[in-house]
This record gives sequence, structure tokens and C-alpha cells, in this order.
Amino acid sequence: MADIKFSAFVAEADPALVEFVVGYQGAANVKITPTDLIPWPYQWTPQTLIQGSNPGSTGIENTGYGYTSLLNLTTGTRNTAIGEGAGATLTLGDGNIMVGFGADASAAAGTNQIVIGNLVTSHGDNTVVIGNNASTVWEPDIDNQIDLGSTTYSFKDAYIEGVYYDTSGAAGTAGEVLSSTATGTDWVTRIDGTGVVGELPYFSGVNTLTTTNEFTFTPAGSTAGTPTIGIGLAGVANSKGAIEVVSHIDYNGSPFDYFLYTGAGGPFSNYAGVDLFAISIWTSGRYMGSGIHIYSDERIKKDITASNSKEDLETISKIEIANYKFIDEAQGPRMHKKVIGQQVMDVYPMAVSINKDVVPCIYKKSTIENGIIADEITCCNVGDRIKLIYPNGDKEMVNVVESNGKNIKVDSEKSGEVLVYGKEVDDYHSVDYDAIAMLNVSATKELYKIIKELKEEIKELKNKN
Repeated sequence: MADIKFSAFVAEADPALVEFVVGYQGAANVKITPTDLIPWPYQWTPQTLIQGSNPGSTGIENTGYGYTSLLNLTTGTRNTAIGEGAGATLTLGDGNIMVGFGADASAAAGTNQIVIGNLVTSHGDNTVVIGNNASTVWEPDIDNQIDLGSTTYSFKDAYIEGVYYDTSGAAGTAGEVLSSTATGTDWVTRIDGTGVVGELPYFSGVNTLTTTNEFTFTPAGSTAGTPTIGIGLAGVANSKGAIEVVSHIDYNGSPFDYFLYTGAGGPFSNYAGVDLFAISIWTSGRYMGSGIHIYSDERIKKDITASNSKEDLETISKIEIANYKFIDEAQGPRMHKKVIGQQVMDVYPMAVSINKDVVPCIYKKSTIENGIIADEITCCNVGDRIKLIYPNGDKEMVNVVESNGKNIKVDSEKSGEVLVYGKEVDDYHSVDYDAIAMLNVSATKELYKIIKELKEEIKELKNKN
């Protein structure tokens, strides 16, 4: 073998395929095994390189560089440790990156942890720790050049202890809020003073908010001393009242019902059914005021005909006036004298609308836990929507997801005491009392005619006598 030059040998890149190699020891040829090519404390395979004090790892795709790096690694895979003592805790952990003197995972089986810094330990799986307890500032190389996240890849949550500085470098004071500007951020006064329960904040000057028990607006165009509120005005100043509302929600039907085509060659027209109402203001309680005005200009109406007062008298005579109390105790215990929607529907459907709402058909105090209502609820089926009211005043509409004919389960995450109010129905009756009032006016006219005729008859009878 001494007569064969090394250049004459066939090259082999994979030591696993070589039984031994040869080299010179002085003038003599010697055999060298592949494992001796990288002496202890190194471990090398086609997938793993560890330089340190642990050449006995059986894990694959690991890289360690530094005295005692990956010291105790056994079956862990895909770990990278650079620095003396880096990753010394790991035994079974996978996918960790540790850079720095003593940089280490949180536990022997730690997974997907990134640790950068001297003597830094990870806080747990799937976390990143940069810098040790001596680090005081984390800053970019160039001022105002690096964004934290982007519109494509944003951070989920932010947890900050300490001071948050605005664009000017100001830390802000107690009660201020951080406001966005055209080019950065600015601390502004949130509340002037401590405020009290029930007060609302409002802008009282540049970057200043004040509290008051009365929430007022004075938009451009309104008179000083007469604050106004406008809803749906699209930037136009309120000029008609203290509150002006120009928006609405169709109580039944789509807003596009105003543009339903009525037939070939016909115009676009509002839906002709009795169930569509444009609601601008809705209240769950009473409306109180000194009077009410309703649009009645002839120029906004068409197909005008006189009502038949005789028929109206006959109709109103059929409407029953009922005495009743509300099931909902929050409405008070007093007796009411009004009409019943279902009865009015039978005799005067023009004055009744049908819509969705909640009726207090259950009205039972109970408890809820994991969506299960403790007390027996027999009137609900899967798919029903029911209303829940909690002691703090919160209200919740939930769906019945399970029912055995006695007990129900709903899709609520709340727990504790609850009032099971009732369920949503599709045939909730609402009465237009203005329509009944006008019916009464027409009926009164008919009664006047009758009275006038009777007076004439009485007068004639007196003259004959």
C-alpha cells in the first residue's frame, strides 16, 4: 500500500460507506476509522453535529456548538444551540433555538422555544425571549425605520407594563388617552376631573374632554344656547328640533321594499302590505311629551277618498276595550284599559302590524351553568330563540340547542341567577292607536249625524203637539 499514491484512491464523500481510510504516520501507513476523523467531544452524522461534551445523542438534525452545548440531549430533534452551556437542559425537546452563553430552554422537553442572550432561560413552549435581566433598551439600528408587524402580518395582542410614549416623547398623565393624529400619536385629556357615576365625557376644547350629566351637541349651524342632536343627517346641521332623526329601520321587510316593481309598465312603489313600517325611534317604555305632530299635508298623499263614517261607527263598536295587567312585572302592577291586538286584527286589521318580538311566556327565575337552565322549561323547542335577563341588568338573546321536553340547553357562556323571560315569536301584534283614534273621529261624525237627525225629529214632534 505504501507504493500507491493517495491520488490514485477513489474518493468517497460518505464516511458510512468507508471501512477505514489511510494516512501517514511518519514514514509508515496507518488505518483511520471514520469515527476517528471527528474526535470526541464531537458528534457527527449526516444529520447531526454537536461540538461539546455529549457525543451520545440519538436525536437527529441537531446542531450544537460550544462547550457543554446540548450537554444532556438524548432523543430531541431539530435543536440549534450556540454558546457554552447553550441548551444544556434539553433532553427530549424539539425545534428549539438557543443562542448565547447559558441560553437554555424552560424544561428538558421544551418545544419551539427561541432564546437569545447570555444566561437567558425561555418562559415556555412556543415563546421567544430576547435579552436578559440586564437589558434595558431594545431599539432598531436606524431611528423610525422598523414597523412592529404589518397589514399582512399583524400582532395579536399587546401587553405593556410601564409608560407608553407618544410621537413627541411625552409619557402622558393620569386620565389621558392616546389619540391618533395624521402623522403619529398624541396624549389628550380624557376627563377634566374625576367625574361621577352617570356622567358622560364630551369635548370642551382642543384635546380636552369634560364630564357632565347632560350630553349635549352644538353642531355647526345651530344657535348658541340651543344644543341639538342629529342622527342620520350626513353632516348637515340639525335645523328642525332638539333631536332630528332622518334614518330608519324597516320593522318588517327590507329597505329595498321601497323600490319593488309593481307590474309591467308600472311605477316603482312602496310595499303595499300592512307589516312594513319605517321606525326611526323605538322605546321599550312610554313616550312622554306635551303633544305630537304627524305629517298630514295633502301634497304628500294620493288616492284620497272620504271614509265611510257609518261603516267606521259599526267597526269601532266591535272593538273591545279590555282591562289587563302586564305579565312583565317591570311594567308595573297597575291596571291598563286598552285594546288587544288579536281582537283588533279580527275587526280592523288596518290598525295592526305583525312582526317579530319576544313574549314573556316563560317568565321564570332559575340558574344557568354551561348553557343548561336548571328549572323545567316545557314550552321551548330546539331552534327557538329565548330572552334571558341577569341580576345586573344584562339581557341576552340565545338559541335553544337541546331540549328533552322538560329541560333545555342554550348557547350562552354566562352562569348564575337568570330570569328566563320568554321566547321570540313571528306573530307579535302591534296596534296603531292613531288609526283607532281616526276611526273614532269618523265614528263620532256619524254619531253627530244621528244626533242631529234625532234633534230634528224631536223638534217636529214638539211642533205637532
